[in-house]
Amino acid sequence: FYVSLWVLMESGASLKGVVFANAAEYLAVANQLFQTDEILFQLAFCLATEAASTQEARAGSFYCVVLDQHSQVVCTAQMMEPGTPLVVSQLPKQRSDADAAEATAVVLSTLLAENNVNNYTMISGPEMLLSHLADHIKIKQGSELHLDARMRLHKFCKISDETTLNAARLDEGEVAEIIIGSAENDDHVEALRRHLDFFLESIKAPKTNIPYQRMLSRLKQGRVFFLQVAARTATGKIPRLVSMLSFNRVTNSTVAISNVTTLPENASRGYATQLVAQATKRIIDLGKTAVLFTDLANLKSNHIYHKIGFESVADHVEYLLSSS
Repeated sequence: FYVSLWVLMESGASLKGVVFANAAEYLAVANQLFQTDEILFQLAFCLATEAASTQEARAGSFYCVVLDQHSQVVCTAQMMEPGTPLVVSQLPKQRSDADAAEATAVVLSTLLAENNVNNYTMISGPEMLLSHLADHIKIKQGSELHLDARMRLHKFCKISDETTLNAARLDEGEVAEIIIGSAENDDHVEALRRHLDFFLESIKAPKTNIPYQRMLSRLKQGRVFFLQVAARTATGKIPRLVSMLSFNRVTNSTVAISNVTTLPENASRGYATQLVAQATKRIIDLGKTAVLFTDLANLKSNHIYHKIGFESVADHVEYLLSSS
């Protein structure tokens, strides 16, 4: 790795940016310098761990940390491969510090420009920092970032409504159960593709092969779950896969629930609520904490997750990039 630059803050403190050749080197230094239970950092490191375990160095990947004068990590930024999000994490105590946000944005924008990093699908991170970063990226790289969504990280605390475990509104004679998807089952693979296509469309994300391959990998690892609805007796009715989610960013203490999707023809029947509640119970049984992200604009999903027993932990924003 190399130290790219130092930036002097108005307070007199200084920051330096460090870029790494690959995910493995990044993790080795970040984990050595930075021990924290902060969930956002742990989830980010989990993404890098997945990248390090599958490939030593991916062309076009980007990993960096910003350190203070005491060599303490104050911010990390990572992009696993071109066409994926640039994930920025910052210590909670600095998320409302305008001086720290400006200095950190100077460091990050310079590192991005020096390394010609401009092929990410979006940048996610703390709002104040990303607001400053957007200004510097426009100056240094001639690209504009615009605010696309405000997201909220939730952590499961306790079941607040037991009815969510059986929330599905079923027709007479039907039963719903959570099942683990299998890559050997063609129906499961097709259901995954249909749900993922709708999920990407709903979040206005490009339908590239990258998210599909990532989800197919989770399917092979037993980390994709469906809610299956079937008749109680052998009536000839084919079981239906009515809702889907996946386990993402699995750490020693947490499991992130993601890609929660119900197709329009199955919406408003409580399927996703029951699937999330039962999947959360499985995570608890593993001795881990369930976490998930929601769009703050989606009042319905935020209400449902609160009803299940999730409480908000931290907010962040997502900026999309477009060439000017």
